[in-house]
This record gives sequence, structure tokens and C-alpha cells, in this order.
Amino acid sequence: MSTTQAPRKPSPGISSTFTLVKWQWRQHWLMLLFITLGMIASITLVCTIPLLSEVLQTASLRDTLSASPENGELSVQITSRELSNQTVQTFFPQINRAFQTYLKSNLAGPPQLEVITPNFTFLSP
Repeated sequence: MSTTQAPRKPSPGISSTFTLVKWQWRQHWLMLLFITLGMIASITLVCTIPLLSEVLQTASLRDTLSASPENGELSVQITSRELSNQTVQTFFPQINRAFQTYLKSNLAGPPQLEVITPNFTFLSP
């Protein structure tokens, strides 16, 4: 003899939870839509502003390098603890190599080496 079991009913806690969720969704779907759109817009702004800043800096450098070379000047500033001929001879070839590699088409002539020593005092005996 076979016995059939009655179909199980879902537990009242889960059923009532889904019913409450459905009621809340009907009442607040528009607010949730605006919150979602606002979050997407704010994330887009937060991610786009640094990218825009980088693009504008690159465009500014490009404009500077493509300007007329008569009045253009590009300089590199290096801070060193000691000033010696060896220090200058160490850094200048590295910088000159980078300029010749990446900026050769924008250079009007050979690079000039200038050493400026602000706040450097000489002591007399």
C-alpha cells in the first residue's frame, strides 16, 4: 500500500518576507532607481576627473613642445646634496640621453648646461 504525502507549504517566515519585499519594492522603486543612477554618476565622475586631468596635462606638454622654438625653453631641475664636477658629469649625460631619445624632433639645438646654486654661500677664511 502506498502512502502519499501532502505537498509541503513554504515556511511562513520566508513567504511573509517576500511579500514584504514586494510591497516595499512597489512603494520605493523610483527612489531606488534614482539612488542607483546617482551612484553610477558619482562613480563615473570620480573615475573620469583624474583621467581628464592626465589628458589635459599631456595636451599642455604637447602644446609646449610644438610651440615655436625661438622663445621656448625646457629645463630640468635636480636637487643634490653636494655640488661637484662629478655630480654634474653623472646627471647631465643621463638627462641629455633622455632628451635626445624622446624629444629630439622638438629640440632646436644642442642642450645647454647651466648650474644654479640658490642659497649657496661661500665662506672666506
